[in-house]
Amino acid sequence: MKRQIRFIPLLVILALSLSGCGQMSEGVQVGTTKIAVSEIQKSIDQILQERKGVDTSQMQLLFGADLATSQAQLQVISLITDQIAKDKNIQISKSDIEQRKTEIEQQLIDQGGDLKSALVGAGIASSNLGKYLNITLVTQKLSTNLKAAGVADEQIDSEVSKIIGSTAKSLKVKINPRYGKWNYETVSIEPVDNTLGAVVNR
Repeated sequence: MKRQIRFIPLLVILALSLSGCGQMSEGVQVGTTKIAVSEIQKSIDQILQERKGVDTSQMQLLFGADLATSQAQLQVISLITDQIAKDKNIQISKSDIEQRKTEIEQQLIDQGGDLKSALVGAGIASSNLGKYLNITLVTQKLSTNLKAAGVADEQIDSEVSKIIGSTAKSLKVKINPRYGKWNYETVSIEPVDNTLGAVVNR
């Protein structure tokens, strides 16, 4: 039986990071790496454009602040997983990403679907698919390594979350408050009332 392909919405799988950014031009910052608001807006604009011509009547789409937050999360988590890959000596090549993309495309075709519609439904800009796949491949390899190290299956997700959370904290992740603020207790982004200045969780 072929596995059903389904992209998990970003707000679900990208429940990570974020604390505050110093300047309004900065959307998010992970360690010393900064992603501009304009870069995040490009993803939003692309997603909205790619929705055109796709039947979205049965899709649960994100709009407004929720959509913006999901794109900020993707940028942050991409950088966090890059750091985890370095820390854990996990190597993901461009060919690994391309191979996974090809597999997904073929499985979607077999199921009567297509990649464009799947990405629209998941809230992923086509230009960010590589980042998305890198995130999933890194976390999959991390899970495999944890299992090989003797971590019980039922504990793997929790351990992965701990590694992601501790890495985010060590990097001192910051987020522009227009996207929300990071809550270390719930490991999720929460809305903020103040839209001026930056909020930093310590």
